[in-house]
Amino acid sequence: MTGEPLQIRELRPDGVDDVAELWQVLYEHHVAVGTRITEVSVAVDKRQSWQRRSELYRKWLSGPDAFGLVAEQVSRPVGYAMVRVQDGERGAIWEQRGRVAVLESLSVLPSIRGGGVGGALLDAIKRRLLAQAVITLDLDVVASNLAAIRFYERHGFRESITRMTSRIDAAED
Repeated sequence: MTGEPLQIRELRPDGVDDVAELWQVLYEHHVAVGTRITEVSVAVDKRQSWQRRSELYRKWLSGPDAFGLVAEQVSRPVGYAMVRVQDGERGAIWEQRGRVAVLESLSVLPSIRGGGVGGALLDAIKRRLLAQAVITLDLDVVASNLAAIRFYERHGFRESITRMTSRIDAAED
């Protein structure tokens, strides 16, 4: 982090637009690193992307099972995280016990990445979840986003499920 103190505050439904710039940063990063995804998906327009995501954030934050945190330096958002809590999945083989949190978004301004903002947000998330007796935090990460994968591994995350995608109309190699 820079020399400025970091403050972490709650994200409220009426303050979702405070993180629009940080969503744009996340969008641009995902488009840049998500080269494999373009084989099966098309990136939506950046403006449309924020419209969709901000509507979801407002909906989630209006209910009891989600929270957002904003990291600020000098009253400027420099990072944020969005978390939803849901019942654990009950599959035929594996069952997640109790409530499970899903890290929907984590974004930090590129100019301060590696400075502890993302880690501070994760620490705050974990404290809050433990206070709610939630012991599992899941997330999805773009497979080619190696820097993010290393970051999450440093913070205790481990690969548990690998999702693979195939274009079934493409010629097989």
